[in-house]
Amino acid sequence: INSARLEAVYAPKNLTVVFMDGMTNEVIQTLTASYGSEVKAPNAPDYSADGYVFTGWQGGDVTNVTRNTTVYSVYAPARYITCVMPDGSEQTIAVAQGSTLDTAVAPEYEDREFKYWRDEDGYKLDAATIMVDYDMTLEAVYASGFPEWAKTLLIVLGSLAGAALIIFIVVKVLRRKVKRTV
Repeated sequence: INSARLEAVYAPKNLTVVFMDGMTNEVIQTLTASYGSEVKAPNAPDYSADGYVFTGWQGGDVTNVTRNTTVYSVYAPARYITCVMPDGSEQTIAVAQGSTLDTAVAPEYEDREFKYWRDEDGYKLDAATIMVDYDMTLEAVYASGFPEWAKTLLIVLGSLAGAALIIFIVVKVLRRKVKRTV
């Protein structure tokens, strides 16, 4: 009896992921992906000037592509936060209506780290619990404007000061021992 050994060889399956503009129904981008791979979503069109904010992609999984997929950009009505900056200037950002304040990305300011929002009465807001259902004016509070080079300098000086203190103590102890033995 003759026997045959068969071996299955599979070629990678290429799949198509289509990104559609949920507002206009136009194709934004079409990508090819291998089975099980992840594709990077393109930037969605910006409709904030028209009163809408991009909130994500809907319609399929782009982190583990297992079939041909079409995903749509999703938008929500925008609400606007007027940000009062530390220098008194104002900048406006768009946030999806009904989202919490912690989804708002504060404008950048002089390489300072954003800390929290403060209301018009000066109260610090718990951004995770504040729903953005209307336009508002808030103060953006940032960390003190200590330049990075100054932080590094303080660390170096602190290390030198620490070393100097250790040397001072060692010298004091050695002098005492020398005086005792003389």
